[in-house]
Amino acid sequence: MGPQATPQKQMQPGPQMNQGPMVQPGQPPQVQPPIQMKHMQAGQPPVNGFSTPQPQMPQQANAVVPGHNRNNLSQGMDSSGVNEFATIPSPAPRRIGSMSQSDGRQAAAVPGAAVEQRMPRLAPQSDQYSPCSRELSTYGGVDLSALSKLGAELERWKPDVPLIQELGNIDISALTRSLQSGIHGEVRLALDTLAAVSCSPNQHHFLQLRYCEDLVDALIECAEDQVEMLAEHTVEVSDEIQLASYEDVVRACRIERFAVKDIPVFGTAEYELDRAVDRLVCVTTILRNVSFPGEGNDNHSVLADELVIKFLCVLIRYLGTRTMLLRSQSNTLDLMKDVVVLLSNIAGSVEIPGREQALCLLQFLLTFAPTPNPTVSDGTLFFTPYEPSLHAYLPHAVDALAKLLARDEPNRSHYKTVFALDSNSTPAYELLTRAFALAISPLPDKAKERSRPTSFPSLVEVRKPFLMQGLLSAEILASIAPGHDVGIAKAWLTCGNGLAHTLYKMIRELSQLYEQPQVHGGPRAPPRKDPELVYIVVVAVSLLRRLAEKSRDPNDLSSSLPANTVPAPHALLDSLSMPAPEWAKDDVLQQLTTFFNLGK
Repeated sequence: MGPQATPQKQMQPGPQMNQGPMVQPGQPPQVQPPIQMKHMQAGQPPVNGFSTPQPQMPQQANAVVPGHNRNNLSQGMDSSGVNEFATIPSPAPRRIGSMSQSDGRQAAAVPGAAVEQRMPRLAPQSDQYSPCSRELSTYGGVDLSALSKLGAELERWKPDVPLIQELGNIDISALTRSLQSGIHGEVRLALDTLAAVSCSPNQHHFLQLRYCEDLVDALIECAEDQVEMLAEHTVEVSDEIQLASYEDVVRACRIERFAVKDIPVFGTAEYELDRAVDRLVCVTTILRNVSFPGEGNDNHSVLADELVIKFLCVLIRYLGTRTMLLRSQSNTLDLMKDVVVLLSNIAGSVEIPGREQALCLLQFLLTFAPTPNPTVSDGTLFFTPYEPSLHAYLPHAVDALAKLLARDEPNRSHYKTVFALDSNSTPAYELLTRAFALAISPLPDKAKERSRPTSFPSLVEVRKPFLMQGLLSAEILASIAPGHDVGIAKAWLTCGNGLAHTLYKMIRELSQLYEQPQVHGGPRAPPRKDPELVYIVVVAVSLLRRLAEKSRDPNDLSSSLPANTVPAPHALLDSLSMPAPEWAKDDVLQQLTTFFNLGK
């Protein structure tokens, strides 16, 4: 090309094509100054990927006609320029997705018929519905088995709280500070770790509260914050505690399972309230887990502190005076189960702070009694029997009631005051009657005892642990009950369930079983007398005698008990013939004689 080479011609819009010096015929071409090239390069975008000036081929003499106006781009480019543009390779790579002018012209030249030929045609749909009557493998066309497998895999690989073996060394002091900080992430980590530790099989080796300084205080403080938050966003519907029964809550949970749950959006007030419920239930679960007795576990004295009891009473009050404090029936059921098990474990060490707390605990325990409440029909009182399949947590409630009543002071005084104030209710002594119904609910029903197969153990043997506690509670309540002028004790003794006959029949059967014990452990094992049978017989006889004394007017010797409450006279002779020395030592025979004399 020689030293007279010029930069390649730049394509510019129409008016700029006429600018610059014109080349005359017969004159040599001039080299464009570098300053002008830089100006053109800065003012114009690169065409077809050219970003640097390229060497230009020698121009033809007749390429440019002086004074001729070029109106468009095609007239401004001669044949030699087009050939040069087409043969010179581009130094820069072509951008993906860009389209040159020639590609655009080719796309525009494709006829519409060819596009239609490549597009599939949909068959015309009919308006008539034809159901699939043989669809058995899926549910309405949805393969739920595949979705179930996918959900199981997601649940399997979802991150969860590590196991107790994976936690390593646990710093209880650091977890306590995390609870006190109030930061949601720290509180969640502390609660998850404590829950994992408390539910381990050997948790008493890991978590002993007497060595965990301020841990219980931090848990109670965290729970109180959640209760206050929930109480602020609920409506108070009553000044008095009105708790739903355990049976009603279970039925509501079953209905709630079939409803579509509305998951709140992250960050909203509803989302924060749901997390507050989770933290509260987690705290009660931790307290319940660490309350189980074990070797070297003396957490009962720490959990029976006044701070814990007052918190439980405040929580029970909010449950009975607010609408859906825990936002769902399942949460309410979980909390009720945690609290009743906790009370059953620690009630023997609890000293109730005041009368208000005694009333709250009693009303909560009565929610686990069989429903409906004791009713009066034709002047006769009827108690609802106990159904093990419906009242799964009734033994815990009976156990907690017996432990709270058995402690002389200050619990006995508080409950005497509560039942004395209950005399002004309508009907009178309703709370006392409901408590007595809960206490005697473990007594076996005569009809169920007859229909039970002989190969099965008796109901007394199966219910022996909480039957002992129920009879103890009933005997204490009978001692608190008013005298004959009110008629409460007489209504209990002459109830439609046949309480007197049930107690006496149980006394005879258990005394005979104690006299002739069954052989356990093989034919060579000596028969063993069960001392728990003696305890049940003694308490049942004491209950009968106390109810009979409070049913009869001591000033009117002519008054007597109804004939249907006192067994036949020959039954006394059978009882007096029991040779075991335990009956005479515990005054069982003397109390039975007193009971028969009151029926004359």
